[in-house]
Formats: sequence, C-alpha cells, structure tokens
Amino acid sequence: MNQFYNLIKSGVFTFLVASFCAINFAVAQTQYQGPNGGSWHVASNWTNGLPAPGNDANIFGSNSVVISQNLTFNYNIQSFAPITINAAVVNNGTMSISGGLTINGNFTNNSQYKNFGGTTTVASTASFVNASAGVLTVQNGNFATNGVFSNAGSVVINTNLTSAGGFNNTGSVNVQGTFDNASDFANENGATFNIANGAHLNNLSGHIFHNKTGGILTIFGFLDNFGTFRNNGNLTNDGFLTNESLMNNDNGGLIVTKKEFTNNNIFNNNNNATFRVFNNPGINHGTFNNNGTFDNQGPFTNDFDGIFNNVGTVININGSVYANKGSFINTGTVSTVGQVTNEGQMVNNGEITAPNGGVLVNKATGNFINNNFVTNLQIIINDGMMSNDGRFENASPGTLNNNSQFLNELGGFISNQFELNNFGYFQNIGQIENGVRLFNYNIFDNNGVLENIGDFDNL
Repeated sequence: MNQFYNLIKSGVFTFLVASFCAINFAVAQTQYQGPNGGSWHVASNWTNGLPAPGNDANIFGSNSVVISQNLTFNYNIQSFAPITINAAVVNNGTMSISGGLTINGNFTNNSQYKNFGGTTTVASTASFVNASAGVLTVQNGNFATNGVFSNAGSVVINTNLTSAGGFNNTGSVNVQGTFDNASDFANENGATFNIANGAHLNNLSGHIFHNKTGGILTIFGFLDNFGTFRNNGNLTNDGFLTNESLMNNDNGGLIVTKKEFTNNNIFNNNNNATFRVFNNPGINHGTFNNNGTFDNQGPFTNDFDGIFNNVGTVININGSVYANKGSFINTGTVSTVGQVTNEGQMVNNGEITAPNGGVLVNKATGNFINNNFVTNLQIIINDGMMSNDGRFENASPGTLNNNSQFLNELGGFISNQFELNNFGYFQNIGQIENGVRLFNYNIFDNNGVLENIGDFDNL
C-alpha cells in the first residue's frame, strides 16, 4: 500500500495513466456503419463518431460512402468498400484503398495514397494532385485518371495506370507494371520517368508523350509508341524501344539506345539532336530522317523495307557496323571508321568519308551511286554496281577494289592517290587521275580521260 501511495506521490502513476490514455487515443478507430451510399459527414454513420486526428477511419463490407463536403484527412483511412468523392479533398494521412474510389472533385495527396485493390477513378471534370511530399502507390488493382493528373512527388505503378486526361510530371514516376498514356503527357525539366525490367509504357494512338528539356526517361522494360513521341531531354534505352507511329528527337534531345531499337514508321532525328546506338542492335523498317547527329557505336540495320534520309551527320564509330539493305540517301555528311555495308541502294549527294580504319563494302545486290564527294583513306570494296558522277578521292593509304561493275560517268572524276584494283568490269567515260598505281586484272574500258602519272599495270 505504501508503495502504491509513493507511486502516486511521485507522479509516476499519473504519468503511466496519461501515457496509457494517450496510446489508446492514438490508435482509436471508427468504423463506417451507415447505409450503403450514405454520407461520410453524419456522425451516427460511424461506430466511434466522425473520423478525426487520432480516430482513424475503417470501411468494411459492401457499404459504400459518399463525401459531399470539402474535407482534409489528417488521419488514416483503410477502406474495403467503394468511396465516392464529390468535393475537394486533401489527404495528409495514409489512405489504403482496396474497394475502389471515385473522384469527382479535386483531390490533393500530401502523404500516402495506396491502391491495394479495385479501381481508383478520376473523373474527366476532376483532378488529382500528387504534391511534392505525396507518394502514390498502385500496388494492386487499377488507377484510371480521366481528369488532369499533376505529379510533383512520387508515383509507383506495380499494376496498371491509365492516363486519359493529361499528365504533368515534375517529380518521379516508376513503372513496374503498365502505364497506358491516352492523353498528353509532359515529363518536365528535372522530372524522371523509369520503366523497370518487364514493365510497359504504351503511348496510345492519337496521343502525345513529351520528354521535355531536362527530363530524364529510362527504359529497362518496354516503350511502345503508337501515337506521337517527342524528346527534348535525355532518353536511355536499356530495354526495348519500338516506334509504330511518329517519334521526334527534337532540339537538344539525346537518345542513347543500349539494347534494342526498332522503327516501324517515321522517326525524325531533328536539328541539334543526337541519336546514339550503343553495343546492341538498332533496326529501321520505316523512314528514318536524320537532320541532327546519328552516332552509331553498335550494329544498325536499315532493313529491306527501310528508308534512311541523312541531311545531318552520320558517324560510324570504330568497331561498329551500319548495314543498308533498303534505301540510304545522303545529302549531309557520313564518316565511317567502322564498317558500312550496302545490299540495297545507297545514293550520295553529300559527303562520305572512310578515314583510316573505315571499310565500305558494296555487296552483290548493292547499287552505290555517288553524285558528289567520296573520300577513301582505307578500303572500299565493290561486289555489286557502283557508279560515280561526282568526285571520288582514293587518298593515301586508301584502296579501291572493284570485283564487279564500276562506271565512272561523264561528269565523274576519280583521283587515285594510292591503289585501285579492277577484278571486274571498269568503264570510264569521265576523268581518272592515277597518281600512284592502278592494276587491271580483267576488263578496263576507257572512253574518257585517263591521266596516268603513276603506275598502270594491265595484268
């Protein structure tokens, strides 16, 4: 008895009682018991009065509830039944939604919103703002926004999110499931958009996905474009990037594809933009228009059904292979220290240079037409049809081997400053200046001008 008295006297007992009450108050809960479709705002619809700070809300069973007045959640909500919001709501607590939620007003998330099941739907006249401290997690079920979605915080998608009302991202989006864009999406300066391994971003037909200047988009999974895709920021592809419609890499844009890139429609690499293929294959089945810089550091194939128009700069790095099987039209500059092979038609109206280490092979089915300027400092091999109606500089230490048909047209000029070997049929109706050595092993038909100041051996 004296010990109990001493506890009271010392204040320890009072502290313990207060602490016990505080703990019970902190974990207090109230459960919705009202009618199906009843009001959130009626105290008698809850087992322990209206939800409030320290009095978290639980909604079980099949009874839905309607919010019709502006409200701020400064408490936690766990719901297994449908909730309908017809007003402006601000969430500062943790919302765990498993029964579905419909937003017909303006919703702001400053804390945690977790979709564990069912569907969260944002109506076309409503909006969802995920503020800078907000975390939206679509763990299971679906999230469908038909209204405007603004994200300054973090969005994590483990299942499915569909955006059909406009999506503005200034924070981070991490897709580990599927993101379907059926609206206009803007990835703003400083924002990040990450597609995890096995995940999907689908930009649907008629809609725009824009990675703006300063935006960062990283692909480890799949990006499939069926609409319009624009890039002014940084895009890194470590997965699968496929264009089925229109893709523009615009001013300042950098696309680095380290894994698989496939263009099946129209791809524009525009002024002051860079498209870089690194290590793994890229393939063009559509039309690829290059007005910027095309930097090939891996295998790239312009396939049989592909058209590659170069007005800008193509750089083929040492060890890389550019294979043309379709149509390649150059009115810009091409520099290859790697290997270029042509099995289709390659027309040069600009400048092509093969520096030391560069190899250009015109294969048996290839038709190579030069209307302007070609400089060879390494090796060019012709196994198909090659014609020159421009200027062809075979500079030292370059070697030109003709194994098939080579026609130097009336307006063509060939300057051989190292070695030219003819093993096939070589016809000249233009002008050839042989400064070092020319070896003929088969048929050399000269109906033009041949100026020989080096060695000409007819073997």
